[in-house]
Amino acid sequence: MRCSLLALPLLLTACAGEEAVLVVEPEAIDWGEVDFQTTTPMYGHDPRQVDLINNGVEDLNIWLPSYDHQRLCLEGYEHEEGVIELPTLSPGSRAVLKIGVCGYLTGDTWSEVGSLVEGRIHLINDGADPVEMLRYSFTPVRDQGGDTGH
Repeated sequence: MRCSLLALPLLLTACAGEEAVLVVEPEAIDWGEVDFQTTTPMYGHDPRQVDLINNGVEDLNIWLPSYDHQRLCLEGYEHEEGVIELPTLSPGSRAVLKIGVCGYLTGDTWSEVGSLVEGRIHLINDGADPVEMLRYSFTPVRDQGGDTGH
């Protein structure tokens, strides 16, 4: 019990201060249909910009514990394994993530072609709300075109 009583003042002190606040814009990305008949560009199909903004008054540290490497490309972090630590954001500043669609799951018994793929990227931070989620969705297609004659 003594340990708990000693921790309470520290907890109250930490909660009393002003904090960093992570804002993710947009909160979700919907790529719609993504045609994989064409070669996948280096940073994925239709890369989108996601702004990470510190709307608080303290510095903000952000980590991506993981993201779906099979389906998504994250520009600048292509070969990162494990937890990715983003640059510290000072109050009022922003970081930009560029995310593209790189692939989909295929196999003998299951293929995602023509199916809606949905997921989330977790953004862990040391601000007021320690977990933010960026939702994403897309439908992989292989459009070979209807007119193959001349």
